[in-house]
Amino acid sequence: DVVRRKAKFHLVRSLGQCLFGCTVLFAANVLFAGTSPVPTPLPCAGDCDGNESVTAAELITGVNVALDRAPLETCRAFDASADGRVTVDEVATAVHAALAGCPPLPLGAYFWPDHAFGQTGSALGDLAAFGLNTVVAYYEYVKPDAITGDSQPDCHELANEAEALGVDFFIGAPRGTQVRPLDDEALAARLQATVDCVRVSPRYRGWMIDEPELTGYDAALLARFVDILRGIDPRHRVWVNFPPFATDEQVRSLGAMADILGFDIYPVREGDGSVLPNLALTEVGALTQKARDLGPPAAEVWMILQAFGYSDLPYEGGHGRRPTPQELRFMVYDALLHGARGITFFGSHQLRNLIPLDEPVWDDGVRGATRELGQIGPVIRRSEPVERVSGEPAA
Repeated sequence: DVVRRKAKFHLVRSLGQCLFGCTVLFAANVLFAGTSPVPTPLPCAGDCDGNESVTAAELITGVNVALDRAPLETCRAFDASADGRVTVDEVATAVHAALAGCPPLPLGAYFWPDHAFGQTGSALGDLAAFGLNTVVAYYEYVKPDAITGDSQPDCHELANEAEALGVDFFIGAPRGTQVRPLDDEALAARLQATVDCVRVSPRYRGWMIDEPELTGYDAALLARFVDILRGIDPRHRVWVNFPPFATDEQVRSLGAMADILGFDIYPVREGDGSVLPNLALTEVGALTQKARDLGPPAAEVWMILQAFGYSDLPYEGGHGRRPTPQELRFMVYDALLHGARGITFFGSHQLRNLIPLDEPVWDDGVRGATRELGQIGPVIRRSEPVERVSGEPAA
């Protein structure tokens, strides 16, 4: 408590000295030098007026709220955790937004890298060229003790590529069956090594735990994993993703510690042998709403939508089909209209050899959606309704 009070004092003094005649950037660099990058959740932390920027005056407002010199209603954009108060960490996040700018709407691909499948070239470069700004990287290809080589880059190479292309990344967590045999010390050592390797990159955003109920996690094991991870890396976010058939109890218990929560869904027929039911496209919105209803109050919902199929692909031996660009676009907006604040497309790890980049689902589907969402993203982030939205239609 003494340390936190001192941090508050120094932050107030630095910001008070800056005001508008001095730059907040200098104060922020001095205050946070040597720390890991601070993630910026949506809506933009500290953006009191919703204009997609954070000013010195807004930072001072946040400090006053943190010190109980102003009511929270003065600027709720500082309360990223939605717990009714503003902490030093939340003010620090707003300072990062003032330095780096407000983040774009997360538009992602799941998973990266595709190097695991022996493909060549930059899959991440392909994804970035289509307007995507967020990826999930396999844990097996990020951990520092991975065998490096042409088909298996190490964590430094992955982080450097993401930084060079301006793409944010999450680490895909190990399976529960891999975590369960480890004691706390061994698990902490593995997570620490990975975090140390990637958190020097400003593009590192946190960890993604995919389908925990199918990979060996129960609520107790997941809570242990997240507790240890947060002890090592409290500033980055935890994203928990579920399959469409997860029960309400699984979503509640396994999603209880999530900062981001959502579902992946494949409503277009998957083909022979698929364990996934054939669902109506409107199930995307229904599952988005389910994530909002059952997840923690402060958690954002990011949905993973079928873009490239799975069991329809040749090496899976399936006979399904991929969604059309129109189906893809419907899924995107059905999710957004039900409260999603991040959109991710599944299937990127097969794209280079198995899904030609000139297929309609890419150019007409993904590129068209990202162009539109790039324009309306700032409106989606606003907590207050707007009367009019305008932008250029997608080509």
